[in-house]
Parts: sequence; C-alpha cells; structure tokens
Amino acid sequence: MARPRRAGAELAAVERAFAAMPAELSTRAKAVNLAARVAREMVDQAESTDPMDMALRQASAALARDPVMVLATDPEIGLHALLDALKVERFRARGGGWIDREAWARETVAIERDLAARLATRFRRARKKWP
Repeated sequence: MARPRRAGAELAAVERAFAAMPAELSTRAKAVNLAARVAREMVDQAESTDPMDMALRQASAALARDPVMVLATDPEIGLHALLDALKVERFRARGGGWIDREAWARETVAIERDLAARLATRFRRARKKWP
C-alpha cells in the first residue's frame, strides 16, 4: 500500500521556504535549515502555556503565511503528530517514569533534534516531487 500524499499546503510551504533561501545552498542544506526552524517553532508551541502567546502565533501564521509558521501550525499538514509520536517514544523508553526539570530540558532538546532530522528528510523528499 502506498504512502498517503503530502498535503498541498505542505508542498507549497516547503517550495516557498526553499525559494526564499540562497540559490547556492543545496537541497539538503535548505531542508536541514527549514527543518531546524520548523522544529524549534513546534517545540516552542508545545511548551507554551500562555493563551495570548498561542493566539498571537496562530494569528501570525494565518496572516503572514510564513512557510515556517504554516508548516508548524497548519492542522492539514499535521506535523504535530510526528512531534507527539517522538514524545510518546521517549516516555515509553524511560518506562513512563517522572523526570526532573533538567532531565526534561535535555529530553526536549533531544526530541527537537530528532524532529528536525525527520523533518529534513521529509522536506528534502518533498522537493523531489516538484516539476
């Protein structure tokens, strides 16, 4: 069975983000750069507890159509499922045990790094689908 198609919004956002980057960068470098920015935004959103901050991020994404914000927030694209899966994977790996604040910070950095690596691969593959 084939993998489901990527959302059109995702391909368009990746294309816009790549087009805004210097032409001399390779597709891989562009994908890594974009993935790091999207992963940072997604982790920031997941960690945010301020309703005003969340509302401002959503408004910014809706108005500016910044590709990073679109990729990080658009429910049609659904990248948060990947972030959630990584968090659950870590939770299970530590046996569901509680961790202190410092360990939580280290784990969050590791999750962001893993997320960025997976997103870079995803964005690089998306580039291959363009005409």
